[in-house]
Formats: sequence, C-alpha cells, structure tokens
Amino acid sequence: MEAVLITPDDISVIAESIAIYTFCAIFAALFFLSAIRFVFFLFVPNSEIEALSRKRNDLISEIARLQDKKIKLLESE
Repeated sequence: MEAVLITPDDISVIAESIAIYTFCAIFAALFFLSAIRFVFFLFVPNSEIEALSRKRNDLISEIARLQDKKIKLLESE
C-alpha cells in the first residue's frame, strides 16, 4: 500500500467544506424552527396562545418564588 499524503490545500478544502455544511445545517434548523412557529401561530387560536403565555408567566413567577424561598432557607442555616 502506498501512503496517502494530505497537503495543506487538502486540509483547507476539508475545513471549508465543514464550515459550509455547518452553516447550512444551522440555517436549515433556524428556518425549520421559524416555519414551525409560523404554522403554530397561523393555526392556533389567539386565546390558546394567550392562555399558554399566562401559564408560562405563572410558572416563571412560581419558579422565582421557590428560588427566593430556597435562598432564605439556605441563609437561615
């Protein structure tokens, strides 16, 4: 078997290819997420979106309250 030499140009081409494919994959993922969000807002009624938003905000405030309670308990020990 003969040894295969990889030149700096070959490494450069491989690196550029990886960069291009990575960029395309990230762009495709962002496009896909945007499409899902668009379809979600297109077909889900506003009242459901508002209800989900309220639930999310309630959960966030509950998490903040529990974190404050945890901090107070840790400080009291």
